[in-house]
Amino acid sequence: MEALRGKKILVGITGGIAVYKAASLVRRLTHDYACDVQVVMTEHALEFMTPLTFETFTDKPVLTSMWASGGKVSTRHIDLVAAADMLLIVPATANIVGKTASGIGDDLLSTMILAADPEKCFFALAMNTRMYENPFFQQNRKALLDEGYGIIEPEDGPLASRTEGEGKGRLADEKTILSEINDYFSFRGMLKGKKVLISGGPTREYLDDIRFISNPSTGKMGIALARAAAMAGADVTLVLGPGSAETEGPYTKIRVNSADEMAHELLSRYENKHIVIMAAAVEDIRPEKLEGKVKKQAIPPHITLSATTDILREMGKRKTDQILVGFSVELQDEEAASLRKLKNKNLDFIVINNPLHKGAAFGHDTNACIVLGKDGLRIEIPLMSKRKLAEKILSLIAG
Repeated sequence: MEALRGKKILVGITGGIAVYKAASLVRRLTHDYACDVQVVMTEHALEFMTPLTFETFTDKPVLTSMWASGGKVSTRHIDLVAAADMLLIVPATANIVGKTASGIGDDLLSTMILAADPEKCFFALAMNTRMYENPFFQQNRKALLDEGYGIIEPEDGPLASRTEGEGKGRLADEKTILSEINDYFSFRGMLKGKKVLISGGPTREYLDDIRFISNPSTGKMGIALARAAAMAGADVTLVLGPGSAETEGPYTKIRVNSADEMAHELLSRYENKHIVIMAAAVEDIRPEKLEGKVKKQAIPPHITLSATTDILREMGKRKTDQILVGFSVELQDEEAASLRKLKNKNLDFIVINNPLHKGAAFGHDTNACIVLGKDGLRIEIPLMSKRKLAEKILSLIAG
């Protein structure tokens, strides 16, 4: 947690039952990590807890109003966020998320959020499961992610309502929140000024106008890489195959279907990029396409297949100063086969996935991998969330 130590953090506290957990978090920030913490409480937060506890931990008066007397008040909401390294809202209710997504600033905390750079604002969500799942809240949550705000997702577990058992909405564990903000400080600016091109998801190669050949990729790894690269300060373009994965994040998003479409979008943008990561599971085989929908009784006894464009090989041929990273899905002799790809396709790094490993590769929110480098690097990364894995991969690439 060394990246967190000594940072200047604004902690915004809103009106939710999880306010009591924020007190312990503030104590950890000030006592364990020597952070300079200023607490801001909303009117509703004051209904759950008095400021005294937070003032004791921070040795500073808690700010509660735009109109408090004494000192410079008129631009306080601007000055405080400009001087802070982070604005952490914990607990972050559906109300404060909705205000931010709608551009509403009607109290001190909401005006501070509007005055802050999105990338240094983190919302640690906490609310009832039904509120979290509400489609209007989800729209607001997505709007914040798309603009670059940080979201610390709630956990599954018992909620204050008790009658509803367990469900997603419980404030993330204190260790999780501390880890998230430490990662932010470790990672921030690492790729500033870099142009990054990432592919993700499957492609579909159509047999007729309805049926297609594809694979189980969902695009989650590519999306995680795009979000992480954007958080690290890069200008990111994500070319994503078809699928249901949400492409939330502050980066350019391009949806494609076929391998040819993906090849066109990637190769047309390849030349001026600093880092290119091919995380997509591009389908290698293409059937000869038939028109319309082939009737059951007219299904041909044989299908003529051909190879699709090897996008990564083509990138390797055109490579100049780019850092080129490939992904390899292998079921046996994975390292030997991937090392051959690394050399034959002129890659700088290759990330090896084996979908037979529990919780890894296609469709999961977690992954494990082995990263090989052209200079002999070999790093084995154990099973973890794809978001964390994306940060580790980018840290290796950035050197």
